[in-house]
Amino acid sequence: KQTGAAAPVHTMLSSAALRRTAIDNVEAYIKKYGLDGVNIDFEMVPAGDRDNLSAFMKELYGRLKPQGYIVSIDVFPKTDENNDVSVAYDYGQLALYADRIVIMTYDNHGVWSGPGPIADINWVEKNLQYALRFIPKHKLYLGVAGYGYDWSSKGVESLEYKAIMDLVKKYGSTVQWDEASKSPHFSYTGPDGVNHTVWFENNRSVGYKLDLVRKYDIAGAALWKLGKEDPAYWQTVKEKFAF
Repeated sequence: KQTGAAAPVHTMLSSAALRRTAIDNVEAYIKKYGLDGVNIDFEMVPAGDRDNLSAFMKELYGRLKPQGYIVSIDVFPKTDENNDVSVAYDYGQLALYADRIVIMTYDNHGVWSGPGPIADINWVEKNLQYALRFIPKHKLYLGVAGYGYDWSSKGVESLEYKAIMDLVKKYGSTVQWDEASKSPHFSYTGPDGVNHTVWFENNRSVGYKLDLVRKYDIAGAALWKLGKEDPAYWQTVKEKFAF
């Protein structure tokens, strides 16, 4: 939980001693539970901690890789170095100190925006193209979403696929297909008279993302998160990746 002026992630990353303590703890945890490695998911890292994040990954990788552990990291998507929420991820440096990099190509729209696609296919592809300028394709995984958002005057709510389908059934809504973004969406009016707009990801939309994995010959895809998705995803995964 963030308190005070400095984000906890800044406090840790900006201190060599705290970075070392964090790495000690990660190593101990991996060994205690017999894990294969670690995935680092630091989000909303201040832009000024760009070099500190790279230093942390270099130190973590240097500690764990010689012992045979897998080191991976999730990064915010971007198409340039001008957006403060993604500047901290130095793709080129991180690629040196990670076996796998997952680009979180979702939340194109979310709690901070009006209604829209969770992962517009054009936006996803542009972010993927930029990442490939710095990250070797054999290390890169495309993040895909299994959820959606419900926008209304009461706020924005994140919903898993099953809950979304329950809404469609309850209110007799018709799911529309936005061809430009390759995304499904629908609207409904709640019992209180409030209008809602829902955008989400389903089996059809995720197929287009998996096509990008093949088109650019990257390492694979990563789902956020298991259990939220359309169950039909798995048949599409088998078909696209020819298991």
